[in-house]
Amino acid sequence: MQISLRLKEPLIARLNSLVKRSGRSKTALITESVIAHLAELETIYNAEETLKRIKSGKEKTYSWAEVQKENGLL
Repeated sequence: MQISLRLKEPLIARLNSLVKRSGRSKTALITESVIAHLAELETIYNAEETLKRIKSGKEKTYSWAEVQKENGLL
């Protein structure tokens, strides 16, 4: 899939600088950046969803002592 986007000059300058330093293409660097940021966003959204379930009582939490006891570590 092809996507177009507009970048402001400071970001373009940083991207061009990294292209020169790394020897990689703009496409490769942008793709790598999107992959990394998507992973971060997925982690954040998953954590927010888990927190909502905890606050609503739909998901239980355990203390570290409970985990240790349950797994025979105490």
